[in-house]
Amino acid sequence: MPAFAVTLRSGSSGNCALVSDGTSHVLIDCGLSLRALTHELAAFGLTPGMLTAILLTHEHTDHTRLLTGAARAPRVPVLASRGTLDAARLHDNASVIETERPVSLGRMLITRFDTPHDAAESCGYVIELTGSRGGARVGVCTDLGKITQEVAGALAGCEYIILESNHDVELLNSGPYPLFLRRRILSGVGHLSNDDCAGALPGLAAAGARRVTLAHLSERNNDPSLALGAAAWAALNAGLEPGRDIGIDAAPRFGAGGAYIF
Repeated sequence: MPAFAVTLRSGSSGNCALVSDGTSHVLIDCGLSLRALTHELAAFGLTPGMLTAILLTHEHTDHTRLLTGAARAPRVPVLASRGTLDAARLHDNASVIETERPVSLGRMLITRFDTPHDAAESCGYVIELTGSRGGARVGVCTDLGKITQEVAGALAGCEYIILESNHDVELLNSGPYPLFLRRRILSGVGHLSNDDCAGALPGLAAAGARRVTLAHLSERNNDPSLALGAAAWAALNAGLEPGRDIGIDAAPRFGAGGAYIF
């Protein structure tokens, strides 16, 4: 099996991505049922029991449902920030991953970085596939109100990035959400807009990104065409040709997206 990365769920109803070095397999978040996970993994010849670890970005239920719901979760080690583990009340078979201490799992080197979100101690992950050509790197970063210098620095050099493009600002402001919720989403600890995500793409491409998957699109306040359009416009304005200089796609809400093969 080749090394690959793929989204399995993406959006407010659930989030989950899978990264594999070919022999070891990790989930980033698990906001889906055991039945759904079993179905999605089967397409890649895997079962929940074959997972090496689950990495959590934060404690919100659309990222932790498998571990905090009524269904019996697979006995798989969980890694997350201390704040996330405490907030989600996950301590059995769970370990803290520190920002300055990468963890090796199989042929993967996993580094955590902090993200600005209204959660206990949210984070993103960079996974270096040490057995792949030149140590290819995957960056996973969703649920953040803005791209900080720390986030940009962590994602620099990642070949493949799963990055939040949550909402279209006009749709959000003209929609039915109450003012307090709109303010939360638009805040620096809320969610990344299409324009903010798109604005980061030229810099990420210059730093080595070959493909970016737009993730965590809001069902009510966004549309894949709007997110992709904003990203393509930003790329073209920077002199990049989408599909040639950088691949851009949107993660489907349900089911696996297009796998990136290393």
